[in-house]
Amino acid sequence: MICENLNYNSGMMVYINVLFITILASALVSCCHGKPSLHLAVEKWHRFQLPTAQGTSPLRVESTVLEEEKEEWKADVEDDDGGESDRIILYCGEECEEPDEYRNYTIKEAEDTLAFETVYPNGTRTLTRLQVPEQMVEYINGWMRGVKRHTGKAEAVDAKVRRKRAVFDFDTRFEVNVAKYLTEYPFSAAVKLSTGCTGVLVSSQHVLTAAHCLHNGKRYIVKVKDIKAGFRREATPGEDPSEAYERSFIWIRADKVYLPYDWTNKRNSLQPLDKDYAVIVLKRSPDREHLEVGMGDTGNVPVGTMVHFSSFDIANQPKLFYRFCTVTGGTQELFYQQCDAEPPSIGAGVYIKIWDPEAGSWSRRVVGLFGGLTSFINALGIREEQNVAMRITPLKFAQICFWLTGDYGECKG
Repeated sequence: MICENLNYNSGMMVYINVLFITILASALVSCCHGKPSLHLAVEKWHRFQLPTAQGTSPLRVESTVLEEEKEEWKADVEDDDGGESDRIILYCGEECEEPDEYRNYTIKEAEDTLAFETVYPNGTRTLTRLQVPEQMVEYINGWMRGVKRHTGKAEAVDAKVRRKRAVFDFDTRFEVNVAKYLTEYPFSAAVKLSTGCTGVLVSSQHVLTAAHCLHNGKRYIVKVKDIKAGFRREATPGEDPSEAYERSFIWIRADKVYLPYDWTNKRNSLQPLDKDYAVIVLKRSPDREHLEVGMGDTGNVPVGTMVHFSSFDIANQPKLFYRFCTVTGGTQELFYQQCDAEPPSIGAGVYIKIWDPEAGSWSRRVVGLFGGLTSFINALGIREEQNVAMRITPLKFAQICFWLTGDYGECKG
């Protein structure tokens, strides 16, 4: 079955409706996009694991940004311009569109890409640069050269402009409205952020989300001490309806936030679409099962792959929605799809299902972040509008892994 296995003891009609929606939507996608077959689940997964040098670890070099400097650039965007200075213009440049098999990172390029900023509740910000081992760069370059072999042939990019709405044709979303399933895997990994976005729990204490939910390219739009991550809980009978929203979640405050320096150092509204990701470290674990991060390049997630995600689509409501759709095109750093969603879904973890023949069970991997219907400037300077998700590619995987574990080689994608 394509959709999540929700063997409800109650609500059998919901189950039947979900099955009907799944079959019908799959038929519609196959018909409308002319794909002879759909990758309903990934049958062959190319596992990614960075090598680690024995007895060594990356050298950390940190520099602290002074508070005075922060106040200066923050003041620059507080002009009386009706909020236009905070508007983000996204772009997908040459690096975003260049085929992976043509890339060959130098050590310096890898170190520049992996530089990141950390911000703490007291406002302190640090820039971290890491000394990247040569064998790690060689592994990444070798992996990217193998992408074409993985896919067999280059996939065509569907360059159609999407319509200006959040729901495409037949709405494939459904609400997860049986209380006990809200706290069970994989729905347990969906996170409601106080900033208005969605996130995904990718470890016991780390939430992956979109960078622009926290930083608009010029400044942080919310203080770390004010960021809260909400995890759905089962309602208690007799609770006050007026407090239903706040009490529907277990709220945990952020301890610190990681963002790519390629996103925070621009200090303008023109931002790279392929760097729109961040990790929030929580003060404590929500004691929920999380989703693992996986490699989402074109070798593992080609056109036709079925993707899934859950998100909180409606602002100030605790309703959780699950949906699925297929990858219809994209670039090396993005994939396009027509998953139905609303703006509060941005930052949700897009995952795929993988069959593990040894374990005889399904597993899931987060391979991208949902970006929604996005207008951006491509490498030719032409404005496009697509329903996008950012792929987790080799260097992003390495960076996220380091944020989660402090070691590049600790994660298997």
